[in-house]
Amino acid sequence: MSLHVKFSEILRQYREEHHLTQLKMAEICGVSDRFYQSLEKGKSLPSLPLALYLAKILNFSLDELILEAQDDYPDPS
Repeated sequence: MSLHVKFSEILRQYREEHHLTQLKMAEICGVSDRFYQSLEKGKSLPSLPLALYLAKILNFSLDELILEAQDDYPDPS
């Protein structure tokens, strides 16, 4: 599963579990609602500082997320 898709699933799941709107999540993240929507749709990835912030508030590990997504790419060796 691609990093974009996995990340978007985590965002959407957290938002739905906490009964938050996309607008409220955008406010929490400090981004525009349009950018948040693109994150949740898997069209964009956050900057590293935003990804670290989201990992902290959503309680997930960026390294696990990246390792999961690594399967989508061929081994460079």
